[in-house]
Amino acid sequence: MVGLVAVAVVMVVVVVLGIKALFSFFAGKVCANGYFSKGNAYAYFSDGSYELITDIKEGTSIEIASSRAEYASNYLLAFSPDGKYVYYYTKFDTSTVTGTLCKAEYGKLKEDPTKNDQYTEVIASNVCIGFEFLEDGTVLYTDDDSSLFYYNGEDVSRIAKDVYYYYTDGAGKVAYVTGDYETGYT
Repeated sequence: MVGLVAVAVVMVVVVVLGIKALFSFFAGKVCANGYFSKGNAYAYFSDGSYELITDIKEGTSIEIASSRAEYASNYLLAFSPDGKYVYYYTKFDTSTVTGTLCKAEYGKLKEDPTKNDQYTEVIASNVCIGFEFLEDGTVLYTDDDSSLFYYNGEDVSRIAKDVYYYYTDGAGKVAYVTGDYETGYT
């Protein structure tokens, strides 16, 4: 009987730790209901605008920005790994799959969107869909000219031109392929 009780206690601990690990893994990821979440903040796409809810019980939302997109995708909006910023595309063009990449310090955003310009920053225009965070919060992205860029939160640096594909291990190492079919790949 004591053995069964011990096994039951261990099972409960394993289940609780497993659930906690899942919640921490999915923080900042897309939830099943289509919202993007980081801690107690949720962002969603509605009627062409990005909206932010900081208190789900209160239910009021703050407009982050207009996307001008025809559809929403989990590639258009993401919270930074530190949970301080929300990154999003505006002027998104579905024919070229590019837009203007912006970030907002969402903890300071006000309900009146005219007062939020001081908390938002335009990083770059003509950014291809699918920017990626490194572990330290820096961002990698490509533009419509196939150049690979690195944004450290303050400055943008071009890593390479004519990038066909890139990969990161998330911890700061980036591998990329340049070139094309006719001239060959490096």
